Amino acid sequence: MSHSPRLDELVAVSPRFARSVSLARDAHRADALDGYILTPTGRDVLRRLADALDGETSTRAWSLTGPYGSGKSAFALLAAQLLSGEPKVRQEARAYLSSCDADLAGRLFGAGRLCPVLVTGSRLPLEKALASALADSLRTFAVRGRRPQLIDQLEQLVSRTGTSGTAIVGLFEEANEYLIRFGTEGTGILLIIDELGKFLEYGAMNPEQGDIFVLQELAESATRSKRPFLFLTVLHQALDRYAEHMSPGRRAEWAKVQGRFEDVAFEERGEQMLRLLSHAVLRVGEDGDLKTLRKHAKAFSKDAVSLGVRTGSMAATEQQSCLEACYPLHPLTALVLGPLFRQLAQNERSLFAFLASSEPFGFREFLTDHTAKDGPYRLDRLYDYVMASLGPTLFAQHRGKLWAEVQSALDRLHDASDLEVRLAKSIGLLQALGPASGVTASRVSLHVAMKGAGIDEEIEGAIESLARRSIVVFRRHTGSYALWEGSDIDIDDRLQAARQSVERDQNLASFLTRQMPPQPLIARRHYFQTGTLRYFEVAYCDRGDFQADLFQSRLTGETLDADGRL
Repeated sequence: MSHSPRLDELVAVSPRFARSVSLARDAHRADALDGYILTPTGRDVLRRLADALDGETSTRAWSLTGPYGSGKSAFALLAAQLLSGEPKVRQEARAYLSSCDADLAGRLFGAGRLCPVLVTGSRLPLEKALASALADSLRTFAVRGRRPQLIDQLEQLVSRTGTSGTAIVGLFEEANEYLIRFGTEGTGILLIIDELGKFLEYGAMNPEQGDIFVLQELAESATRSKRPFLFLTVLHQALDRYAEHMSPGRRAEWAKVQGRFEDVAFEERGEQMLRLLSHAVLRVGEDGDLKTLRKHAKAFSKDAVSLGVRTGSMAATEQQSCLEACYPLHPLTALVLGPLFRQLAQNERSLFAFLASSEPFGFREFLTDHTAKDGPYRLDRLYDYVMASLGPTLFAQHRGKLWAEVQSALDRLHDASDLEVRLAKSIGLLQALGPASGVTASRVSLHVAMKGAGIDEEIEGAIESLARRSIVVFRRHTGSYALWEGSDIDIDDRLQAARQSVERDQNLASFLTRQMPPQPLIARRHYFQTGTLRYFEVAYCDRGDFQADLFQSRLTGETLDADGRL
Protein backbone atom coordinates (compact mmCIF):
# COMPACT_ATOMS: atom_id res chain seq x y z
CA MET A 1 0.00 0.00 0.00
CA SER A 2 1.45 3.37 -1.05
CA HIS A 3 2.00 5.98 1.61
CA SER A 4 -0.22 9.03 1.34
CA PRO A 5 1.75 12.00 2.75
CA ARG A 6 0.17 14.38 5.20
CA LEU A 7 -0.75 17.79 3.90
CA ASP A 8 1.87 19.51 6.06
CA GLU A 9 4.49 17.60 4.04
CA LEU A 10 3.08 19.08 0.83
CA VAL A 11 1.84 22.52 1.88
CA ALA A 12 3.28 25.26 4.07
CA VAL A 13 2.39 28.82 5.01
CA SER A 14 4.84 31.43 3.77
CA PRO A 15 7.06 32.66 6.65
CA ARG A 16 6.11 36.23 5.72
CA PHE A 17 2.53 35.50 6.80
CA ALA A 18 3.45 33.48 9.87
CA ARG A 19 5.69 36.10 11.48
CA SER A 20 4.57 39.28 13.18
CA VAL A 21 6.39 42.53 12.45
CA SER A 22 8.25 44.56 15.08
CA LEU A 23 9.05 47.96 13.65
CA ALA A 24 12.07 48.85 15.83
CA ARG A 25 13.49 45.31 15.85
CA ASP A 26 13.12 44.53 12.14
CA ALA A 27 14.13 47.90 10.65
CA HIS A 28 17.78 46.75 10.47
CA ARG A 29 17.05 43.31 8.97
CA ALA A 30 17.37 43.04 5.20
CA ASP A 31 15.30 39.83 5.20
CA ALA A 32 12.46 41.19 7.36
CA LEU A 33 10.24 41.79 4.33
CA ASP A 34 11.03 38.63 2.35
CA GLY A 35 7.83 37.69 0.52
CA TYR A 36 6.18 41.06 1.18
CA ILE A 37 3.57 42.08 -1.41
CA LEU A 38 3.07 45.80 -2.06
CA THR A 39 -0.67 46.33 -2.33
CA PRO A 40 -2.48 49.17 -4.15
CA THR A 41 -3.17 50.86 -0.80
CA GLY A 42 0.50 50.70 0.17
CA ARG A 43 1.54 52.09 -3.20
CA ASP A 44 -0.91 54.98 -2.75
CA VAL A 45 0.62 55.89 0.63
CA LEU A 46 4.15 55.80 -0.84
CA ARG A 47 3.00 58.23 -3.53
CA ARG A 48 1.75 60.59 -0.82
CA LEU A 49 5.13 60.41 0.91
CA ALA A 50 6.86 61.13 -2.41
CA ASP A 51 4.57 64.12 -3.02
CA ALA A 52 5.49 65.50 0.42
CA LEU A 53 9.22 65.09 -0.23
CA ASP A 54 8.87 66.75 -3.66
CA GLY A 55 6.98 69.67 -2.14
CA GLU A 56 3.84 68.93 -4.17
CA THR A 57 1.69 68.83 -1.02
CA SER A 58 1.87 70.48 2.39
CA THR A 59 0.62 67.34 4.15
CA ARG A 60 3.35 65.77 6.30
CA ALA A 61 1.29 63.76 8.83
CA TRP A 62 -0.78 60.67 8.03
CA SER A 63 -2.79 58.20 10.06
CA LEU A 64 -3.00 54.65 8.65
CA THR A 65 -6.23 53.20 10.02
CA GLY A 66 -7.36 49.65 9.35
CA PRO A 67 -8.40 46.37 10.97
CA TYR A 68 -6.07 44.02 12.79
CA GLY A 69 -3.88 41.99 10.44
CA SER A 70 -4.35 44.16 7.35
CA GLY A 71 -0.59 44.66 6.86
CA LYS A 72 -0.20 48.17 8.28
CA SER A 73 2.89 47.36 10.36
CA ALA A 74 4.56 45.54 7.47
CA PHE A 75 3.96 48.55 5.24
CA ALA A 76 5.33 50.90 7.91
CA LEU A 77 8.46 48.74 8.03
CA LEU A 78 8.81 48.95 4.24
CA ALA A 79 8.49 52.76 4.39
CA ALA A 80 11.12 52.92 7.15
CA GLN A 81 13.57 50.78 5.19
CA LEU A 82 12.97 52.70 1.94
CA LEU A 83 13.42 56.16 3.42
CA SER A 84 15.72 55.68 6.39
CA GLY A 85 17.23 52.22 6.40
CA GLU A 86 20.93 51.44 6.67
CA PRO A 87 22.68 51.29 3.25
CA LYS A 88 22.37 47.52 2.70
CA VAL A 89 18.80 47.39 3.97
CA ARG A 90 17.82 50.45 1.93
CA GLN A 91 19.38 48.99 -1.19
CA GLU A 92 17.32 45.80 -0.81
CA ALA A 93 14.13 47.79 -0.25
CA ARG A 94 14.88 50.03 -3.21
CA ALA A 95 15.46 47.02 -5.49
CA TYR A 96 12.13 45.57 -4.39
CA LEU A 97 10.23 48.81 -5.00
CA SER A 98 11.93 49.26 -8.38
CA SER A 99 10.64 45.84 -9.42
CA CYS A 100 7.11 46.94 -8.45
CA ASP A 101 7.12 50.60 -9.54
CA ALA A 102 10.30 52.05 -11.02
CA ASP A 103 8.93 55.61 -11.31
CA LEU A 104 7.87 55.69 -7.65
CA ALA A 105 11.26 54.32 -6.57
CA GLY A 106 13.02 57.11 -8.47
CA ARG A 107 10.91 59.78 -6.77
CA LEU A 108 11.44 58.44 -3.26
CA PHE A 109 15.22 58.21 -3.49
CA GLY A 110 15.81 61.76 -4.61
CA ALA A 111 15.56 63.22 -1.08
CA GLY A 112 18.36 61.25 0.54
CA ARG A 113 18.21 59.22 3.74
CA LEU A 114 15.96 60.34 6.58
CA CYS A 115 16.73 59.83 10.26
CA PRO A 116 14.31 57.13 11.52
CA VAL A 117 12.49 57.63 14.82
CA LEU A 118 10.58 54.37 15.18
CA VAL A 119 8.23 53.89 18.11
CA THR A 120 6.14 50.80 18.93
CA GLY A 121 3.08 51.29 21.14
CA SER A 122 3.04 50.36 24.81
CA ARG A 123 0.98 51.34 27.82
CA LEU A 124 3.42 54.05 28.87
CA PRO A 125 3.49 57.83 28.48
CA LEU A 126 3.87 58.70 24.80
CA GLU A 127 6.28 61.59 25.49
CA LYS A 128 8.86 59.30 27.16
CA ALA A 129 8.70 56.79 24.30
CA LEU A 130 9.24 59.59 21.76
CA ALA A 131 12.21 61.02 23.69
CA SER A 132 13.82 57.58 24.06
CA ALA A 133 13.40 56.71 20.35
CA LEU A 134 14.78 60.08 19.21
CA ALA A 135 17.82 59.70 21.50
CA ASP A 136 18.53 56.20 20.12
CA SER A 137 18.31 57.45 16.55
CA LEU A 138 20.56 60.44 17.15
CA ARG A 139 23.26 58.19 18.62
CA THR A 140 23.38 56.40 15.27
CA PHE A 141 23.36 59.59 13.17
CA ALA A 142 25.67 61.68 15.38
CA VAL A 143 28.95 62.85 13.89
CA ARG A 144 31.72 60.46 14.97
CA GLY A 145 33.47 61.67 18.11
CA ARG A 146 30.85 64.31 18.82
CA ARG A 147 27.99 63.52 21.22
CA PRO A 148 25.20 66.06 20.75
CA GLN A 149 24.06 67.81 23.91
CA LEU A 150 20.58 67.10 22.57
CA ILE A 151 20.95 63.44 23.58
CA ASP A 152 21.60 64.43 27.21
CA GLN A 153 18.46 66.55 27.20
CA LEU A 154 16.41 63.67 25.82
CA GLU A 155 17.77 61.25 28.41
CA GLN A 156 16.84 63.68 31.16
CA LEU A 157 13.30 63.86 29.81
CA VAL A 158 13.01 60.07 29.82
CA SER A 159 14.08 59.85 33.48
CA ARG A 160 11.95 62.79 34.61
CA THR A 161 8.59 62.09 36.29
CA GLY A 162 6.61 64.61 34.26
CA THR A 163 7.45 65.40 30.64
CA SER A 164 6.18 68.33 28.61
CA GLY A 165 4.83 67.60 25.16
CA THR A 166 5.95 71.05 24.00
CA ALA A 167 9.50 70.29 25.14
CA ILE A 168 9.52 67.07 23.09
CA VAL A 169 8.38 68.92 19.96
CA GLY A 170 11.11 71.51 20.43
CA LEU A 171 13.76 68.79 20.68
CA PHE A 172 12.48 67.17 17.45
CA GLU A 173 12.89 70.52 15.71
CA GLU A 174 16.40 70.92 17.15
CA ALA A 175 17.28 67.39 16.02
CA ASN A 176 16.21 68.18 12.45
CA GLU A 177 18.43 71.29 12.44
CA TYR A 178 21.34 69.31 13.92
CA LEU A 179 21.19 66.75 11.09
CA ILE A 180 21.79 69.49 8.51
CA ARG A 181 24.12 71.77 10.49
CA PHE A 182 26.68 69.09 11.31
CA GLY A 183 26.65 67.42 7.90
CA THR A 184 25.28 64.04 8.95
CA GLU A 185 23.88 61.71 6.30
CA GLY A 186 20.36 62.45 7.55
CA THR A 187 18.44 64.98 5.46
CA GLY A 188 15.37 65.04 7.69
CA ILE A 189 13.25 62.99 10.09
CA LEU A 190 10.90 60.07 9.54
CA LEU A 191 8.74 59.52 12.63
CA ILE A 192 6.60 56.37 12.70
CA ILE A 193 4.45 55.35 15.68
CA ASP A 194 3.19 51.80 15.28
CA GLU A 195 0.29 50.55 17.44
CA LEU A 196 -0.49 54.08 18.55
CA GLY A 197 -3.69 52.77 20.13
CA LYS A 198 -1.76 51.46 23.16
CA PHE A 199 -0.50 54.96 23.92
CA LEU A 200 -4.00 56.31 23.46
CA GLU A 201 -5.45 53.75 25.85
CA TYR A 202 -2.86 54.75 28.44
CA GLY A 203 -3.60 58.44 27.87
CA ALA A 204 -7.34 57.87 28.22
CA MET A 205 -6.89 56.00 31.52
CA ASN A 206 -4.18 58.34 32.87
CA PRO A 207 -4.96 61.82 31.53
CA GLU A 208 -2.56 63.42 34.01
CA GLN A 209 0.39 61.35 32.66
CA GLY A 210 -0.36 60.61 29.01
CA ASP A 211 -0.45 63.84 26.99
CA ILE A 212 -1.75 62.78 23.59
CA PHE A 213 -1.83 66.41 22.43
CA VAL A 214 1.87 66.04 21.68
CA LEU A 215 0.63 64.28 18.51
CA GLN A 216 -1.12 67.47 17.41
CA GLU A 217 1.96 69.59 18.09
CA LEU A 218 4.25 67.16 16.25
CA ALA A 219 1.89 67.04 13.25
CA GLU A 220 1.83 70.85 13.12
CA SER A 221 5.62 70.99 13.48
CA ALA A 222 6.06 68.52 10.61
CA THR A 223 3.73 70.59 8.40
CA ARG A 224 5.60 73.89 8.93
CA SER A 225 9.11 72.37 8.89
CA LYS A 226 11.45 73.61 6.15
CA ARG A 227 13.37 70.33 6.42
CA PRO A 228 11.84 66.97 5.47
CA PHE A 229 9.79 65.80 8.45
CA LEU A 230 7.35 62.95 7.71
CA PHE A 231 5.06 61.63 10.44
CA LEU A 232 3.15 58.31 10.19
CA THR A 233 0.89 56.75 12.82
CA VAL A 234 -0.68 53.27 12.70
CA LEU A 235 -4.09 52.62 14.30
CA HIS A 236 -6.74 49.90 14.37
CA GLN A 237 -9.58 52.43 14.68
CA ALA A 238 -10.12 56.18 14.54
CA LEU A 239 -8.33 58.15 17.25
CA ASP A 240 -11.50 59.59 18.80
CA ARG A 241 -12.91 56.07 19.34
CA TYR A 242 -10.42 55.67 22.20
CA ALA A 243 -12.14 58.58 23.99
CA GLU A 244 -15.70 57.21 23.86
CA HIS A 245 -16.01 56.94 27.65
CA MET A 246 -14.80 60.51 28.19
CA SER A 247 -16.83 63.69 28.51
CA PRO A 248 -18.13 65.30 25.28
CA GLY A 249 -15.64 68.14 25.66
CA ARG A 250 -12.70 65.76 26.01
CA ARG A 251 -13.85 63.75 22.99
CA ALA A 252 -14.04 66.95 20.93
CA GLU A 253 -10.44 67.75 21.89
CA TRP A 254 -9.29 64.30 20.80
CA ALA A 255 -11.15 64.74 17.51
CA LYS A 256 -9.16 67.95 16.93
CA VAL A 257 -5.95 65.94 17.28
CA GLN A 258 -7.25 63.50 14.65
CA GLY A 259 -7.95 66.44 12.36
CA ARG A 260 -4.22 67.27 12.14
CA PHE A 261 -3.62 63.98 10.30
CA GLU A 262 -4.64 62.92 6.83
CA ASP A 263 -6.44 59.63 7.47
CA VAL A 264 -5.75 56.73 5.11
CA ALA A 265 -8.11 53.74 5.25
CA PHE A 266 -5.68 50.83 5.15
CA GLU A 267 -8.03 48.03 4.13
CA GLU A 268 -7.55 46.01 0.98
CA ARG A 269 -10.32 45.10 -1.43
CA GLY A 270 -11.58 41.56 -1.75
CA GLU A 271 -9.55 40.67 -4.83
CA GLN A 272 -6.32 41.82 -3.16
CA MET A 273 -7.03 39.67 -0.11
CA LEU A 274 -7.49 36.68 -2.40
CA ARG A 275 -4.17 37.43 -4.12
CA LEU A 276 -2.42 37.67 -0.74
CA LEU A 277 -3.95 34.36 0.30
CA SER A 278 -2.76 32.68 -2.89
CA HIS A 279 0.81 33.83 -2.11
CA ALA A 280 0.57 32.67 1.50
CA VAL A 281 -0.10 28.98 0.70
CA LEU A 282 3.06 27.33 -0.64
CA ARG A 283 3.56 23.92 -2.29
CA VAL A 284 6.68 22.33 -0.80
CA GLY A 285 6.34 18.62 -1.62
CA GLU A 286 7.75 16.56 -4.46
CA ASP A 287 6.02 16.84 -7.83
CA GLY A 288 4.84 13.25 -7.69
CA ASP A 289 3.21 13.71 -4.30
CA LEU A 290 1.62 17.00 -5.39
CA LYS A 291 -0.11 15.43 -8.38
CA THR A 292 -3.32 14.57 -6.48
CA LEU A 293 -3.33 17.99 -4.82
CA ARG A 294 -3.10 19.84 -8.13
CA LYS A 295 -5.80 17.66 -9.68
CA HIS A 296 -8.24 18.39 -6.86
CA ALA A 297 -7.32 22.09 -6.84
CA LYS A 298 -8.15 22.43 -10.52
CA ALA A 299 -11.46 20.54 -10.27
CA PHE A 300 -12.76 22.35 -7.19
CA SER A 301 -11.72 25.78 -8.50
CA LYS A 302 -13.42 25.18 -11.83
CA ASP A 303 -16.66 24.27 -10.04
CA ALA A 304 -16.49 27.38 -7.86
CA VAL A 305 -15.89 29.73 -10.79
CA SER A 306 -18.81 28.13 -12.64
CA LEU A 307 -21.12 29.42 -9.87
CA GLY A 308 -20.58 32.92 -11.22
CA VAL A 309 -19.12 34.26 -7.96
CA ARG A 310 -16.78 37.16 -8.69
CA THR A 311 -14.27 38.85 -6.41
CA GLY A 312 -14.25 42.56 -7.16
CA SER A 313 -12.98 43.32 -10.65
CA MET A 314 -10.82 40.19 -10.86
CA ALA A 315 -11.14 38.34 -14.15
CA ALA A 316 -12.50 34.80 -14.06
CA THR A 317 -9.23 33.29 -15.30
CA GLU A 318 -7.16 35.06 -12.63
CA GLN A 319 -9.70 34.17 -9.96
CA GLN A 320 -9.54 30.48 -10.87
CA SER A 321 -5.74 30.60 -10.82
CA CYS A 322 -5.74 32.20 -7.35
CA LEU A 323 -8.26 29.69 -6.03
CA GLU A 324 -6.13 26.82 -7.31
CA ALA A 325 -3.09 28.32 -5.54
CA CYS A 326 -5.07 28.54 -2.26
CA TYR A 327 -5.85 24.80 -2.21
CA PRO A 328 -6.19 22.78 0.12
CA LEU A 329 -8.46 25.62 1.20
CA HIS A 330 -11.78 24.91 -0.50
CA PRO A 331 -12.39 27.66 -3.10
CA LEU A 332 -15.57 28.80 -1.32
CA THR A 333 -13.63 28.96 1.95
CA ALA A 334 -10.95 31.07 0.26
CA LEU A 335 -13.61 33.43 -1.10
CA VAL A 336 -15.26 34.09 2.29
CA LEU A 337 -12.09 34.39 4.40
CA GLY A 338 -11.53 38.05 3.51
CA PRO A 339 -15.11 39.20 4.33
CA LEU A 340 -15.14 37.03 7.46
CA PHE A 341 -12.01 38.51 9.01
CA ARG A 342 -13.02 42.04 8.08
CA GLN A 343 -16.06 41.43 10.30
CA LEU A 344 -14.01 39.88 13.10
CA ALA A 345 -11.11 42.35 12.96
CA GLN A 346 -11.93 44.04 16.27
CA ASN A 347 -11.68 40.61 17.92
CA GLU A 348 -8.08 40.48 16.67
CA ARG A 349 -8.77 37.62 14.32
CA SER A 350 -7.05 38.11 10.99
CA LEU A 351 -6.40 36.11 7.87
CA PHE A 352 -2.75 35.66 8.86
CA ALA A 353 -3.60 34.54 12.40
CA PHE A 354 -5.91 31.93 10.89
CA LEU A 355 -3.15 30.62 8.63
CA ALA A 356 -0.36 30.59 11.20
CA SER A 357 -2.00 29.79 14.53
CA SER A 358 -2.24 26.32 16.08
CA GLU A 359 -5.79 26.89 17.37
CA PRO A 360 -8.41 24.11 17.16
CA PHE A 361 -9.92 23.66 13.69
CA GLY A 362 -7.35 26.10 12.25
CA PHE A 363 -5.48 25.68 8.99
CA ARG A 364 -2.25 24.38 10.54
CA GLU A 365 -4.11 21.71 12.51
CA PHE A 366 -5.91 20.69 9.31
CA LEU A 367 -2.61 20.29 7.44
CA THR A 368 -1.24 18.12 10.24
CA ASP A 369 -4.28 15.83 10.52
CA HIS A 370 -5.20 15.26 6.85
CA THR A 371 -3.83 13.94 3.59
CA ALA A 372 -4.49 15.11 0.03
CA LYS A 373 -7.09 12.35 -0.38
CA ASP A 374 -9.15 13.65 2.56
CA GLY A 375 -10.44 16.65 0.65
CA PRO A 376 -10.14 20.41 1.25
CA TYR A 377 -10.66 22.72 4.23
CA ARG A 378 -14.40 23.37 3.90
CA LEU A 379 -16.86 26.00 5.14
CA ASP A 380 -18.13 23.86 8.01
CA ARG A 381 -14.63 23.58 9.50
CA LEU A 382 -14.20 27.34 9.20
CA TYR A 383 -17.41 27.75 11.20
CA ASP A 384 -15.98 25.45 13.89
CA TYR A 385 -12.76 27.50 13.95
CA VAL A 386 -14.65 30.76 14.49
CA MET A 387 -16.75 29.30 17.31
CA ALA A 388 -13.76 27.64 19.00
CA SER A 389 -11.46 30.67 18.81
CA LEU A 390 -13.96 33.38 19.73
CA GLY A 391 -16.66 31.59 21.68
CA PRO A 392 -19.12 33.84 23.56
CA THR A 393 -17.24 37.03 22.54
CA LEU A 394 -18.53 36.41 19.02
CA PHE A 395 -22.08 37.15 20.15
CA ALA A 396 -21.10 40.54 21.62
CA GLN A 397 -20.03 42.10 18.32
CA HIS A 398 -22.29 44.15 16.06
CA ARG A 399 -23.49 41.09 14.09
CA GLY A 400 -23.56 38.89 17.18
CA LYS A 401 -27.32 38.36 16.97
CA LEU A 402 -26.93 36.59 13.62
CA TRP A 403 -24.23 34.28 14.97
CA ALA A 404 -26.38 33.52 18.03
CA GLU A 405 -29.35 32.64 15.83
CA VAL A 406 -27.20 30.30 13.74
CA GLN A 407 -25.86 28.53 16.82
CA SER A 408 -29.39 28.22 18.24
CA ALA A 409 -30.58 26.56 15.03
CA LEU A 410 -27.61 24.17 15.04
CA ASP A 411 -28.40 23.16 18.62
CA ARG A 412 -31.63 21.58 17.34
CA LEU A 413 -29.71 19.07 15.20
CA HIS A 414 -30.07 16.23 17.69
CA ASP A 415 -30.27 13.18 15.44
CA ALA A 416 -28.87 14.60 12.19
CA SER A 417 -26.27 12.76 10.12
CA ASP A 418 -22.69 14.04 9.84
CA LEU A 419 -23.37 15.33 6.32
CA GLU A 420 -26.49 17.16 7.48
CA VAL A 421 -24.56 18.84 10.32
CA ARG A 422 -21.80 19.93 7.96
CA LEU A 423 -24.33 21.32 5.50
CA ALA A 424 -26.12 23.22 8.27
CA LYS A 425 -22.84 24.76 9.48
CA SER A 426 -21.96 25.83 5.93
CA ILE A 427 -25.39 27.44 5.50
CA GLY A 428 -25.08 29.09 8.91
CA LEU A 429 -21.67 30.59 8.15
CA LEU A 430 -22.88 32.10 4.87
CA GLN A 431 -26.03 33.34 6.60
CA ALA A 432 -24.06 35.08 9.37
CA LEU A 433 -21.75 36.75 6.86
CA GLY A 434 -24.65 37.98 4.75
CA PRO A 435 -24.21 39.54 1.29
CA ALA A 436 -20.63 40.60 2.14
CA SER A 437 -19.38 37.08 1.47
CA GLY A 438 -20.47 37.16 -2.17
CA VAL A 439 -21.45 33.48 -1.88
CA THR A 440 -25.07 32.42 -1.46
CA ALA A 441 -26.24 29.12 0.04
CA SER A 442 -28.00 28.06 -3.16
CA ARG A 443 -28.59 24.40 -3.90
CA VAL A 444 -25.80 24.42 -6.50
CA SER A 445 -23.38 26.17 -4.14
CA LEU A 446 -24.07 23.62 -1.41
CA HIS A 447 -23.33 20.78 -3.81
CA VAL A 448 -20.01 22.47 -4.67
CA ALA A 449 -19.24 23.08 -0.98
CA MET A 450 -19.82 19.40 -0.08
CA LYS A 451 -18.41 17.80 -3.24
CA GLY A 452 -16.37 14.79 -2.22
CA ALA A 453 -17.97 14.59 1.23
CA GLY A 454 -20.72 12.48 -0.32
CA ILE A 455 -22.21 11.60 -3.70
CA ASP A 456 -24.73 13.99 -5.28
CA GLU A 457 -27.71 11.85 -4.18
CA GLU A 458 -26.52 11.89 -0.54
CA ILE A 459 -25.97 15.67 -0.57
CA GLU A 460 -29.39 16.22 -2.13
CA GLY A 461 -31.00 13.91 0.40
CA ALA A 462 -29.33 15.77 3.28
CA ILE A 463 -30.63 19.11 1.99
CA GLU A 464 -34.16 17.70 1.64
CA SER A 465 -33.98 16.18 5.12
CA LEU A 466 -32.98 19.51 6.69
CA ALA A 467 -35.78 21.29 4.86
CA ARG A 468 -38.37 18.64 5.77
CA ARG A 469 -37.54 18.98 9.47
CA SER A 470 -37.63 22.79 9.20
CA ILE A 471 -33.95 23.13 10.14
CA VAL A 472 -33.41 25.10 6.95
CA VAL A 473 -35.83 27.08 4.84
CA PHE A 474 -35.59 27.97 1.17
CA ARG A 475 -35.91 31.70 0.53
CA ARG A 476 -37.34 32.14 -2.93
CA HIS A 477 -36.48 35.84 -3.19
CA THR A 478 -32.74 35.06 -2.85
CA GLY A 479 -32.77 31.56 -4.30
CA SER A 480 -30.83 30.27 -1.28
CA TYR A 481 -31.22 28.32 1.94
CA ALA A 482 -31.03 29.73 5.47
CA LEU A 483 -31.22 28.18 8.89
CA TRP A 484 -34.70 28.55 10.37
CA GLU A 485 -34.01 30.52 13.54
CA GLY A 486 -37.60 30.52 14.80
CA SER A 487 -39.54 28.00 16.86
CA ASP A 488 -40.58 24.48 15.93
CA ILE A 489 -43.91 25.73 14.51
CA ASP A 490 -44.56 24.69 10.92
CA ILE A 491 -45.98 27.87 9.37
CA ASP A 492 -46.97 26.19 6.10
CA ASP A 493 -48.89 23.51 8.00
CA ARG A 494 -50.71 26.12 10.09
CA LEU A 495 -51.68 28.12 6.98
CA GLN A 496 -53.02 25.00 5.30
CA ALA A 497 -55.14 24.21 8.38
CA ALA A 498 -56.45 27.78 8.46
CA ARG A 499 -57.51 27.61 4.82
CA GLN A 500 -59.44 24.43 5.49
CA SER A 501 -61.27 26.02 8.43
CA VAL A 502 -62.62 28.91 6.33
CA GLU A 503 -66.05 28.28 4.72
CA ARG A 504 -65.60 28.49 0.99
CA ASP A 505 -69.24 29.44 0.18
CA GLN A 506 -69.76 32.14 2.77
CA ASN A 507 -70.60 35.73 1.77
CA LEU A 508 -67.30 37.63 1.56
CA ALA A 509 -68.85 41.07 2.15
CA SER A 510 -70.52 39.88 5.35
CA PHE A 511 -67.29 38.22 6.49
CA LEU A 512 -65.27 41.41 5.93
CA THR A 513 -67.90 43.52 7.68
CA ARG A 514 -67.58 41.30 10.78
CA GLN A 515 -63.79 41.07 10.72
CA MET A 516 -62.88 44.60 9.62
CA PRO A 517 -65.82 46.98 10.16
CA PRO A 518 -65.54 49.79 7.59
CA GLN A 519 -64.92 53.34 8.76
CA PRO A 520 -66.57 56.42 7.18
CA LEU A 521 -64.48 58.59 4.85
CA ILE A 522 -64.41 62.34 5.49
CA ALA A 523 -64.06 64.85 2.64
CA ARG A 524 -61.15 66.67 4.28
CA ARG A 525 -60.25 69.15 1.56
CA HIS A 526 -63.90 70.16 1.23
CA TYR A 527 -64.02 70.70 4.99
CA PHE A 528 -60.83 72.80 5.02
CA GLN A 529 -61.99 74.98 2.11
CA THR A 530 -65.66 75.45 3.02
CA GLY A 531 -65.90 74.66 6.72
CA THR A 532 -68.72 72.18 6.01
CA LEU A 533 -68.22 68.62 7.25
CA ARG A 534 -69.31 65.98 4.76
CA TYR A 535 -68.62 62.26 4.99
CA PHE A 536 -69.41 59.06 3.10
CA GLU A 537 -70.59 55.80 4.53
CA VAL A 538 -68.44 52.79 3.50
CA ALA A 539 -69.93 49.35 2.84
CA TYR A 540 -68.57 46.07 1.49
CA CYS A 541 -70.51 44.29 -1.22
CA ASP A 542 -70.06 41.50 -3.71
CA ARG A 543 -71.84 40.99 -6.99
CA GLY A 544 -74.85 39.38 -5.35
CA ASP A 545 -75.28 42.24 -2.87
CA PHE A 546 -74.95 44.87 -5.55
CA GLN A 547 -77.72 43.32 -7.63
CA ALA A 548 -79.99 42.62 -4.69
CA ASP A 549 -83.01 44.81 -4.17
CA LEU A 550 -82.07 45.19 -0.51
CA PHE A 551 -78.77 46.83 -1.34
CA GLN A 552 -80.37 49.06 -3.97
CA SER A 553 -82.90 50.22 -1.41
CA ARG A 554 -80.10 51.00 1.05
CA LEU A 555 -78.32 52.92 -1.66
CA THR A 556 -81.34 55.13 -2.37
CA GLY A 557 -82.96 55.10 1.08
CA GLU A 558 -84.01 58.41 2.55
CA THR A 559 -82.84 57.37 6.04
CA LEU A 560 -79.14 57.74 5.07
CA ASP A 561 -77.44 60.13 7.51
CA ALA A 562 -74.22 60.36 5.50
CA ASP A 563 -73.75 62.52 2.42
CA GLY A 564 -73.17 59.46 0.31
CA ARG A 565 -72.14 55.85 0.26
CA LEU A 566 -68.90 54.36 -1.03
